[in-house]
Amino acid sequence: MLKNDVVRKGDYTPIPKYVRRQVTRSHCQICLQPYGRVYKLGKGIRCPRQHIEHMISRRYLHQHGINCHHPQILLSVCQHCGIPKALEDRLYQGDVLSFLQGLSRLGYPVARVVRFAASVGLKEFEGVNV
Repeated sequence: MLKNDVVRKGDYTPIPKYVRRQVTRSHCQICLQPYGRVYKLGKGIRCPRQHIEHMISRRYLHQHGINCHHPQILLSVCQHCGIPKALEDRLYQGDVLSFLQGLSRLGYPVARVVRFAASVGLKEFEGVNV
């Protein structure tokens, strides 16, 4: 059981265009499907569209005084491979290990997240080995 409710403080801040251009790809960096190509998935049809994902929530980084739009923490993903809010809640509630395990299960580059967190001084990520 998690210990407290999640409070996401701060305003939405758009990703600057020059940063968006740096991290834009032609395919999802998680499932590797190309954007805009229609393909069949089971009984349905899928046409992935690009979404720039913050591997650590932009509001979480902003609360800690960190540039939330640093290219090292952004990924180009399709709308199906985004991080669920329930997983982000783990980080806000202080459960960094569960957050990172969830990212790993989704196929996110956990070592990259931990390196970034260490480089910007996020203490809650200290001592995490991946």
